[in-house]
Amino acid sequence: MYKKLPEFIVEIANAHDGSLNKMMRLIQSFNKLKYPKKSIKFQVFKFDKISTKNFSWYKTYTKLFFSPKQWKKIFSKVSKGNEIWVDLFDEYSLDILKQNYSKIKGIKLQSSILKNNIIFDGLKKINLKKKKLIINIAGHNLNEIKKIYKYLSSLKVEKIYLQTGFQDYPTKIKNLNVNKILLLKKTFTNIEFSFADHTDAKTSFSKILPVILFFYGNTIIEKHFCLDRNSTKYDYFSSLEPKEMQETLSHLKNLNQMTSNQFINKSEQKYLKNSIQKTVLDRDKLKFQLINYKDLSFKRSPQIGMNIEEILNLQKKFFILKKLKRKDEVLKINDFKKSNIGIFVTCRLKSQRLKNKALLKIQGRESILRCLDNSKKIKNRNLTVLLTSYLNEDKPLIQLINDKMKNVKVFSGHPDDIVKRFISCAEKYKVDTIVRVTGDCPVISNEIIDVLIKSHFNNGADFTYADKFSVGTVGEVYSVSSLKTISHHFPLAKYSEYLPWYFYSNESFFKINKVMINKSLIRNYRLTLDYEEDLKMFNKLFYLLKIKKLKNNIKNIFKVMDNNKSLVNINKSKKLVYTQNAFSRNLYRNTKFKSIV
Repeated sequence: MYKKLPEFIVEIANAHDGSLNKMMRLIQSFNKLKYPKKSIKFQVFKFDKISTKNFSWYKTYTKLFFSPKQWKKIFSKVSKGNEIWVDLFDEYSLDILKQNYSKIKGIKLQSSILKNNIIFDGLKKINLKKKKLIINIAGHNLNEIKKIYKYLSSLKVEKIYLQTGFQDYPTKIKNLNVNKILLLKKTFTNIEFSFADHTDAKTSFSKILPVILFFYGNTIIEKHFCLDRNSTKYDYFSSLEPKEMQETLSHLKNLNQMTSNQFINKSEQKYLKNSIQKTVLDRDKLKFQLINYKDLSFKRSPQIGMNIEEILNLQKKFFILKKLKRKDEVLKINDFKKSNIGIFVTCRLKSQRLKNKALLKIQGRESILRCLDNSKKIKNRNLTVLLTSYLNEDKPLIQLINDKMKNVKVFSGHPDDIVKRFISCAEKYKVDTIVRVTGDCPVISNEIIDVLIKSHFNNGADFTYADKFSVGTVGEVYSVSSLKTISHHFPLAKYSEYLPWYFYSNESFFKINKVMINKSLIRNYRLTLDYEEDLKMFNKLFYLLKIKKLKNNIKNIFKVMDNNKSLVNINKSKKLVYTQNAFSRNLYRNTKFKSIV
């Protein structure tokens, strides 16, 4: 007979009033209850993790807080044979779960936290094969519930229960809406259901309702519990006292009211609106920075703002913060602006291995112009700039661009410190996102750069680069704010010719985004200009493209080179200086931040 009975979860909630002694008496009273399948549930949270300081319940949460040591003592008080469940709200409750893993059998996720990626990511790192999971879906429509179930079923727990019912201090009988259970059973045919009962404990109907809920198909029923409603400060409205928990009374005439509501009623919507966790910043974010999901937290707050999906989707459209935002603030659409993306092509005429290589012609067109031709093909750019120095030796380069290149701006800056040059140029043209291209790359791939820009915004990065690539085909993407951080640590960035190393050497300071490029866009070919052999190879390459009437793009270039190994072999023996171990170690030492400034 007992196998047919539902599991009965006795919900302690906050009926302990923050008193450890009272909590122990509650557990002692629970242990004495006579029911073959009874369990006990606790709400675990930390005041500054569950809400912001300006949330109305913040001070109350501080009073209701128990330390990890106290939770161990609480769990040990529950008699053997009785299962322990916990409500998860924040990172603190995850820590308590891990610290008391063997004691806890069940986990409940309230409807107000179902978009908390921090909790979900934390649960994925815990072995839950022998744990049960209740998902409360109050306030969510059917399509949302399907997504939530699919999302959380990847946790691979022993069993999942969908739970209806919500706390309305107390919930009115007309808002119970048990018909929702019947609809859910048609949609979710292979799972079991639960109900969180929060009806007025003073009514006789609240004692019979669990029986009715069982006949509606709920295999787990949850009900609040307290020692004495008159002396309990919190969560007493729907809490049964010890003697009442044993009672069974009949109020069948009330069943008509239970079946009359819509799937989501106004009180239920109000509950979710007032209690749902908001997406807030977990740290201060500077002007012109992107948002990464690690920058966000989920807390109860009176503020109204965008949720995490809205924020990240806006960034996918190349939007960026336009103002400073503080920790625990929500983000609104007017906090963002469309990013001004600049393609910064760096070039000087100081080369020693191949003198004035930027001005050397490849099939009748100067090398730097071919680089700029491809840079202008990049889709998501607002402007293209040739950045050189203010020294006289670079004036021929400036004259060439002014004479022969339309829609390309020229900026003269610091001769050696590229970081300074970039920041100064960005400030002049109000650029907040930079794509760095070096002028010794005549066949820079706009196809690859477009992939890098998109990934940079999708991942809320400070610095984006390609993991594997053909030398001379790629650039990198930088946020201007990250370059200002480098300049803060290095007033003179002597090694900024090798700009990515300032990020590789200081990973903890930046969000670095490594992108895997499609293999069709990668070959082991050298496509940069630094030696006579490189110039010879490029001249032959562009000659073959011309006679075959092929456009200058990465796929056609690879097509020609794949079919002409003699072309590939012309400069195959030439190596990059910065890939040599000794040189790399030197770069690391000289680009690492010495201290936090």
